[in-house]
Amino acid sequence: MSDVISSTLEVLKQAVEDREEREPNKAVQTFSFVLDKPEQISVGSEIRDQFVAWLKARFPKRTVRSDGYPDGGYKIMATVHN
Repeated sequence: MSDVISSTLEVLKQAVEDREEREPNKAVQTFSFVLDKPEQISVGSEIRDQFVAWLKARFPKRTVRSDGYPDGGYKIMATVHN
């Protein structure tokens, strides 16, 4: 895994963990991120795939839905349903 992917994933994971601390057991959690650095945009779909895999492993009994697309950067959206 490249340094760009691993460092970006760490930031996304930390955001999820921070939200979990603030709002534990929330029925629906929505996460939205915009990757805006050229080196992130070029691997945006891979970052999204790995982020979603991590969400599914972290919340195995919940439904995870996601989308990702380039639009002034690479946008990643994920929703976790309890």
